[in-house]
Amino acid sequence: MYAVDQPFDIVITTNSGYPLDQNLFQTVKGMSAAALIVRPGGVIISTFECCDGVPNHGNYAKILQMRDTPQELLGMINDPSFSMFDQWQVQVQAIIQLKADCYLYSLLDDETV
Repeated sequence: MYAVDQPFDIVITTNSGYPLDQNLFQTVKGMSAAALIVRPGGVIISTFECCDGVPNHGNYAKILQMRDTPQELLGMINDPSFSMFDQWQVQVQAIIQLKADCYLYSLLDDETV
């Protein structure tokens, strides 16, 4: 990474291709790097193949489906009574989505995204 003088309006990110871009779960890592240099209200464009889908294993997809918005997901995750493996990845993603508009270029269909 390189230091920047000011946040950018638009940041394009990736995880450097296969095997680091196999699923949506992995995209959060690239998004988190982009979130460090995008301005609040800016745009993050993520380019990940996602050949492994969301994925189906783990709790990431299940947690994402438990609420409708990033704010609602954070509210659920921040509740002291909530604890589920993979919640950290969803929490980071939700925080990023509240900071910037996020777009994904991948093999995933629109409904999944």
